[in-house]
Amino acid sequence: MMIIIVQARLQSSRLPHKALLSIGNLPSIAHTLLALKEIPADAHFLATDAYSYEAFLPIAKNHGYEIFSGSADNVLERFCLLIEEYIEKHIEKEAEKSLENLYIVRATGDNPFLFYEAIPELLAKKDAILSQGIACDYLTFTGMPHGSGVELLKATSLLKAWKRGCDAYECEHVGPALYNHKTYFSCHFIDAPPSFYAPTLRTTIDTAEDYRRALKLYRHLEKKRLETGKKFLASSPCEKKVFSAREILDVLNSEAFRKPLLYIAQVKKGFGTGHFRRALMVAEELDASFFVPPHASTEVKKLLEIALSEGRIFKDQILESIDSFAPGLIVLDAFRTEKKEIEALAKRAPVLALDEAASEKNLRAVSYVLDTIPSLKNKKNNLMDIRLLDFRSCQKKTEKIQKKTENTQGDNKTDAEKQEKTIRFLISLGGEDPGRLALKAKNLLEKAVKALQLPSEIELLLPENPIPSLKERLCNYDIVITHYGLTAFEALASGSELILLGTSKIHEKLAKKYGFYNIPKNKLNQSSFEKIIQKIVFGKKVDGLGEKNLSAVFQPLLEMDFTLLNQEKSTLSVFLLDFLEGRTLSCPLCQEDFQRKLSPVEKKLRKKRADKVLERCPSKTIRKCASCSLYYPSWLSKDKTQYNEAYFFDDYKKQYGKTYLEDFSHIKARGLARLKEIQELKPPQKSILDIGCAYGPFLSAAQDAGFSPFGSDISKKAVAYVKEKLGFPAISAPFPQFFSSKIEAESLFPSQFGCLTMWFVIEHFENLDAVLKKVNALLVIGGVFAFSTPNGRGISMKLSKKDFFEQSPLDHFSIWHKKAAKKILQAYGFKVQKIKIEESHLERIKSHRFLGFLATWYRRGGVLKWLAVCIANKLVLSDTFEVYCIKKRNIL
Repeated sequence: MMIIIVQARLQSSRLPHKALLSIGNLPSIAHTLLALKEIPADAHFLATDAYSYEAFLPIAKNHGYEIFSGSADNVLERFCLLIEEYIEKHIEKEAEKSLENLYIVRATGDNPFLFYEAIPELLAKKDAILSQGIACDYLTFTGMPHGSGVELLKATSLLKAWKRGCDAYECEHVGPALYNHKTYFSCHFIDAPPSFYAPTLRTTIDTAEDYRRALKLYRHLEKKRLETGKKFLASSPCEKKVFSAREILDVLNSEAFRKPLLYIAQVKKGFGTGHFRRALMVAEELDASFFVPPHASTEVKKLLEIALSEGRIFKDQILESIDSFAPGLIVLDAFRTEKKEIEALAKRAPVLALDEAASEKNLRAVSYVLDTIPSLKNKKNNLMDIRLLDFRSCQKKTEKIQKKTENTQGDNKTDAEKQEKTIRFLISLGGEDPGRLALKAKNLLEKAVKALQLPSEIELLLPENPIPSLKERLCNYDIVITHYGLTAFEALASGSELILLGTSKIHEKLAKKYGFYNIPKNKLNQSSFEKIIQKIVFGKKVDGLGEKNLSAVFQPLLEMDFTLLNQEKSTLSVFLLDFLEGRTLSCPLCQEDFQRKLSPVEKKLRKKRADKVLERCPSKTIRKCASCSLYYPSWLSKDKTQYNEAYFFDDYKKQYGKTYLEDFSHIKARGLARLKEIQELKPPQKSILDIGCAYGPFLSAAQDAGFSPFGSDISKKAVAYVKEKLGFPAISAPFPQFFSSKIEAESLFPSQFGCLTMWFVIEHFENLDAVLKKVNALLVIGGVFAFSTPNGRGISMKLSKKDFFEQSPLDHFSIWHKKAAKKILQAYGFKVQKIKIEESHLERIKSHRFLGFLATWYRRGGVLKWLAVCIANKLVLSDTFEVYCIKKRNIL
């Protein structure tokens, strides 16, 4: 026998009346009741107190629950009185066996996302325990999300505990009355099954922040279920929305939920409403939170009221203060933000600056700079893509203006008479027009078309009478008169002609820079309109008006196919979802988590400012560490390299034209050359450990050179090949984690080595501090540490910094150069003996401000070529280099 009891009351100290707070048009507690109703039981009870009884009564009845009123603070007494009443009504006194088999499933009403599917498995565990002749007074699963589990209690045992007497804590929490007294009661805590195990997650509602998260979780669940085409369960008279544990965990583990998005848009008067409209769109599509301070403009507040009334956003998404909010990503869409404000935001979460006009210096702390609107300055951004604006509702113009400029013989008609089609004009200057330029432009335009005798219709849109669906209608106009901004781009994409007005000096400069027809504010007159209209409509060459020379950056708009756009989410929202799956990183050597001891100067530098941005690329942001001078990615896109068979075969073949094993002899030959450099340093022992040994070509070379080779690689297949085919000792383990325990298991491995090598491996480590400490520990004094790595100051970087860093693999977490190598290795007990460079490939230089002369000398040959190579070698211009150093001291 089993009865389910849900306990709840309204007088919660942290969040009063939380059980009645609405989630998806139902009280929070109703979701708990619905979930538990999925489990068949002899009875379902809602146990409350006298104060809460009247409020809960209709909810309990509506969901098929009996309601019981008892003590407010002594919940144990409330349960036991309910049990006694149930026994008296439903179990005969003679039926002792039935009484002994009565179990209680205890749940709390502040858990709207219960894993109800865990209850049958809990009951099965109870039966298994009893079948072994072991008592079971208390049973629960451990490791489930906080707020998703239940407890199973034996009714008679609970009554015994109550009658024995319990302290205040046990009376409040019920379960401790049993498991705090294990000498009297048999209690079992069992790890939850894998399908329910997620101990770090939280679903309960205990605080205002919990409630906000619960609302967000519910919306994500509802949206995901609708997207996958499932229907809500409906087996009761009320609307039923029960979510499975799998659905809940999928959302809780998703990047969009784990990293709450905070959108900060410009909302002050004088900046228009475009920034805030974009914030509303992202908030609706991604359930993001957004900041609306008290000083927001009247136009912004109106848009907010409309969005709320239409149910596109919810009140809990609106933040009047961000002090208590913990974002996973901040989108800064505020036009121009002060440096101090950006730095303060960056300390809280990664910042993506969207169309931010701040200087490069001010944007140093920003993780990613995304531009969708071409700006005045050619600033350093990660990505510029105008297609990330929202063009979903735009329609392509089916008929364009037919320009007729040639007069046939005997044809005395004017150009205006030959233009049979009525030209439709639209004048719109967005959400704000403080100078009332739109009205002035309309009056001047009317005079211009009258002077040109042009059949026309003119429509004027004022800020006080906006059209929400304007982008859908732009294709109906032949010429749109607006300023540089979103409406202009939408009109361009729709196929309309454009005349841009200089509503400000910046707008004038932007229109001129990107090749639009533009009328500056001081030249807004009838003549300016006449000239441009003659050019657009009749194709005439007009004095003082050059050809329209639209920038290539706008070419994608002219070719855009609106039918291919995702109608559910804007391209910006899709981009942000992908961005959330990216990674924010610190210097792999100096980040605080790794506890490398920094000098006072280094500490001061790191505290004073963010590391300098070297380059911004679409897939990463590269910085130079102020402490150690290494280059590293501070943000990386979501792709993660898997060191599997494909890495050594398919991927290797794409890059080099053959698989790793096909290239074995070539790699071995290079290994023999490297071993000569190592032998010159006279290592004290002949044992050599190759980290990242792959399929063992260097190990084979080491054996030929008289060394005792040992290997290590993360790929199990590669290690198996080394051990079985080549016969060398090797282990498969991430370095340096778990490395020592693996060595201990391999009796053939020594505790220290004479040499340790890493060929194009060191750049793959995220924790260089731990790696270099381990290398020092594994080498004897005088031992040789040798490695090769890409050169962050080589010829490819010098020729095109952006291309070099963009093409650098996503699993390269550090980019070394000669100066940094010497400084770092000395700090870890090594002295660099030699830095060997590969060929500098001077033939790649076509033109360069500083290095062009080297290419010229190289091509001329003879002594000049030799001199050019010497200079290149001195400057370490090769794309890779090798470092050979000796361990001088122990550091641990």
